[in-house]
Amino acid sequence: MTKDQNKNESPYVCWVDHVSFLALARILFLRLQYPFTAIRYITISLQVKKIVERFLKSLKFENVYLFANNVSPHEEMAITNKTYDDTVSFIDQVIKPSESVTPMLSFIDERYNKETIDFFMKQEIAFEIDVPLRLFNCIIFQSQKTRGTAASKNIVLIKDNYWIDYFRSFYASHVIQVSAYPNIKEFINKIYVFFKLIVEIFLNGILLVLGKKINDQEFNASAKIAVLHAQGVNLEKKTDYFWFPGSGINSEQILLYFKYPTRPPSPEVLEFVNRNKIPWINLLPWKIGHKKLLGATAEFNRFPDKGYLKLLMQTLKTSIRILFFCLINRRRKLFGFWKFLTALLATINFFEAFFKTYNIKVHFAMHDGGRDMVAANIAIEVVGGIDLCTHWSSYDTTMLTMGKSHDVCFTWGPFFTKHFFSKPYYSFKNFVYSGYLFDRSFESCQKKSKKYRQQLLNEGAEFIICLFDQNNPIERPLWNQEVEKLYRRLLELVIKDKKLGLIIKPKKINPKVKLSAIASLLQEAETTKRCFVLMGDTFPNEASQASDLAIGVSVASTPTVEAALAGAKCITFDLESHYEHPFYKEGHHKIVFDDLDEMFETIARFRLEPLSRKGFGDYSFILPEIDPFRDHKASERIGIYIRVLLEEFVKGHNKARVINVANEFYRRQYGQDKVLERSLSSDATSVENMVDSIVLSKRGI
Repeated sequence: MTKDQNKNESPYVCWVDHVSFLALARILFLRLQYPFTAIRYITISLQVKKIVERFLKSLKFENVYLFANNVSPHEEMAITNKTYDDTVSFIDQVIKPSESVTPMLSFIDERYNKETIDFFMKQEIAFEIDVPLRLFNCIIFQSQKTRGTAASKNIVLIKDNYWIDYFRSFYASHVIQVSAYPNIKEFINKIYVFFKLIVEIFLNGILLVLGKKINDQEFNASAKIAVLHAQGVNLEKKTDYFWFPGSGINSEQILLYFKYPTRPPSPEVLEFVNRNKIPWINLLPWKIGHKKLLGATAEFNRFPDKGYLKLLMQTLKTSIRILFFCLINRRRKLFGFWKFLTALLATINFFEAFFKTYNIKVHFAMHDGGRDMVAANIAIEVVGGIDLCTHWSSYDTTMLTMGKSHDVCFTWGPFFTKHFFSKPYYSFKNFVYSGYLFDRSFESCQKKSKKYRQQLLNEGAEFIICLFDQNNPIERPLWNQEVEKLYRRLLELVIKDKKLGLIIKPKKINPKVKLSAIASLLQEAETTKRCFVLMGDTFPNEASQASDLAIGVSVASTPTVEAALAGAKCITFDLESHYEHPFYKEGHHKIVFDDLDEMFETIARFRLEPLSRKGFGDYSFILPEIDPFRDHKASERIGIYIRVLLEEFVKGHNKARVINVANEFYRRQYGQDKVLERSLSSDATSVENMVDSIVLSKRGI
């Protein structure tokens, strides 16, 4: 587009994904080419500091959220889902077998699963492109909302990255002009990955020479299960080894390991594991400082072992070979893959050495994903072991970045396999239906629940509601506004209606802190003594079992599903109107409401005539698929399955035989339909058909 053409065009709007000196310089340069009516910079998490905000405002810069205030939560959900779909389509353009990506994998150790590595690279790209894609889709949506009048007037200025040319191509049909400014942090990150590898070789070499040990504990040679510390250790809470009690597993076969600096072994945690004689190991990385340095975290894995050093040296050679391959081919995106592969290989080395040293044959992690999980999955396969995973949330959507490659997935029931895990980026080889993971807590929480209920009954309450607040972050303004409306309606009811009690169970943040607009109203409701906030590390069913009705936020609210499994009447306020979710098919206006007025009218009628609303708050139509057992023994089943795995490894059997024996044992104990196997060649459709046949047979169809 020429300057003469620009003069005849309407002014442009410039969108900036991040404000920096380099971005400002690029904006000034672009201003010489295009007349701007507005420059909008995106706030994704924390607000820009006030002094900077005032300065930018004086330059006529507009601060907006990633989703502007005129985008409803339902529209935001539509944009989000569009972004998830675009991510997969975009990556298909970036990673093509015909290009130079596949040959890069030929440099990697043949023992490592190439398909998993290829998938990891796709996930890393997905993380890097998520914010730009959301920004583009938000702009497109805004343009369509105004009948396309602004569709040809947007310049999007983003951080320079490996995929900039693909952004330009991907959005060419939307007439969005994509420009970039230098990204120093990305350059530092790229160099840092290689530097980190060299430092880890040096650091671990020094530790080895000095004769340092991980710790002084002695372990027997029996096959073990390594358990990542991510959730906690207290068996009365959502601990990482919730399946241990009742499993029959010898405590010496468990090795709890600490890997994440955000969850270090505190004195309380160490006192607990030592008192309960749970073997543990500290694998926390050596860390310089507490903040990121130019975008890179100065954390270095330490595992003084000759085998680990040897593996790191091999990775260094491989990284150098890949680097020269990138330089020779002169393809910009290849440097991104070089960074991904170097980081992944070094992490695989770490887990491989760890698993070999301590004879780890089974790995279990309550974690959504990331490089450590992929590396552990590849490393356990190298040593002939098995990688286990599960999910602690009720899914409402799927995304590439949450995809997993594990040998066995303990999923609650066929509902999740059919609707979510049948996606191609969930490459589980075995699904074991366990039931809801923490259903053992239902019985143990009853005493506390009775206490809460009696407390409210003593103050005159005759009908008790509990509210599960998802505590979404502050960058979703309209979400918070809708949640505030829900709070106001409930709190005003409690203040006005002396027969109503309310228990509020937030996820993490006290609503007074998160939603300051309702703080005074909540304070007033609390003074009635018929309302209180249940904070701390407590189970949601503690609140629901004390209530006559549980209310959640979002279509598939996990605490609401837990409450339903515990026997409570439950509904959710789906402020996003996520109509694609399976709950809507049979549960709209029964368990899922997308209109606040209708929901409160239904609650009022239900209080007056409990039988007037058939199916209200009743999840029974879907519970058999969510949890086919509902017997409070999910953790016991998982523990027994893991025990069989360990017993078979002790007998000297290989991985395939071990999984086969465990699957057949589980089928005999709990039913032939409780284990679903698939080969790596199984596609999403075949898996979904298999689950359909199981569900239909259980219904007698």
